[in-house]
Amino acid sequence: RVVYRGADGAARELTGSGRDTMPALAPDGRRVVFVRDTPGDSVATGQDMVPATELWIVGADGTGARRLLRGRGHDDMTRVL
Repeated sequence: RVVYRGADGAARELTGSGRDTMPALAPDGRRVVFVRDTPGDSVATGQDMVPATELWIVGADGTGARRLLRGRGHDDMTRVL
């Protein structure tokens, strides 16, 4: 989960899936990006299989969450060069 603590010191939970990590606040303080694990999907690295992830963004007020990027685990591998 991702929690944001505003200038007023109040903590606000931005996500609650339990699969969200590595939050980063935008320079303007209005948005937070984070990585979401996608259970059941994996990506071959050449040496191992690792869980696939997605990059998400949400407003610092908790609104407007949306996915920005999907991990390669979601690709149709017949179309990847």
